[in-house]
Amino acid sequence: MRHRKNKLLKIRGSVQSRDLTMRTMLTNLVRYGHLTTTEKKAKVLVAYADSFFAKLVSMNTTLESSTAQRESIRWVKARIYGNDEGRKVIRELVPALLTKKVNSGFFTSVKLGKRIGDAAEQVRIEFVQ
Repeated sequence: MRHRKNKLLKIRGSVQSRDLTMRTMLTNLVRYGHLTTTEKKAKVLVAYADSFFAKLVSMNTTLESSTAQRESIRWVKARIYGNDEGRKVIRELVPALLTKKVNSGFFTSVKLGKRIGDAAEQVRIEFVQ
């Protein structure tokens, strides 16, 4: 049955390939603060990253501080490559998102036009300031 399936949020490849792509793109988004990609991958990445940061924000607002810290570290290590990027998420990004008091809409996307090689639509994803 086709209940609750969104074909816009699917990219080609096996499950491992999609997971690897999303984790790599999320890591680069955290590392550089912005990312340029195709329109379809941008939609998938924004959904993936929004749910990632929404879970971190909800963990830190509902749980006790030591438990929240431990669970946040576990959650980040499961989805972000690299220790420096993980530290950046825990020490800089999550506290900034907690002060904003929002649960979603952490990213904005700007259309850049067509890519030169294959005329695919390009989109730049950035954190909302």
